[in-house]
Amino acid sequence: MTQEPIIHVDCTPDDEYPLRILRAYRERCNVRWEATGSVSSEVCDLINEHCEQRAIILDKAIAILEAQADSTDDVLKDIMVPLHEVRGDEPVQVGKFRQNLLYAFKHEPIEDGCFHSGERIICDTINRNGLLTFSWLDSIYSDYINSSTICSGILRCLGRQPVLVGINGTDLARRGLAHADSEVREAAVRALECWGGPESIKALESHDEPIGWLADYIKRVIVDLSEDRK
Repeated sequence: MTQEPIIHVDCTPDDEYPLRILRAYRERCNVRWEATGSVSSEVCDLINEHCEQRAIILDKAIAILEAQADSTDDVLKDIMVPLHEVRGDEPVQVGKFRQNLLYAFKHEPIEDGCFHSGERIICDTINRNGLLTFSWLDSIYSDYINSSTICSGILRCLGRQPVLVGINGTDLARRGLAHADSEVREAAVRALECWGGPESIKALESHDEPIGWLADYIKRVIVDLSEDRK
């Protein structure tokens, strides 16, 4: 019984990665299993039938992702205001920043290894407004303190910023560690882990985590960060 190995897939962590994976597996469904040696043809027929059923499911999943990608691109073009076009006083700038960032968090899930538009929005705003951006992020975090999606989104995107930039968000990460939702606390831990340094270690050591798996994760992060400093 033979079958070709799955084709190579570009694993670059960009917005197209989920579609590339699904399309690769969908293409694999086109390959037919053939009986060799003592293997019964009935076994191969059953596998091929399952492949056909899998292909139907994958076709539906691919269609959904393609539709979401198209609609997201169109909506973002209409809704999001390029930050380099924002002019005027601070209230106008922070208003556009909030509008763009909140829309991104509410309509685009954050996936591990995949770029999120919130990262670009935060980075562009930091480049334009410097440390003032962190004051704006703190304000959004406070206004949406009951929204785990918004709070964890801010921390996860901020955690992906360069160390010398993102570390200015340590105070916000401390607030994240105190959040009632473990999703937000985990996002804060991830951010501190990415930035590293003595302030991150201090913040993690001062946190008393009630959930076992997250507490263990924090201990490992502290050990790793401490080793990096030696």
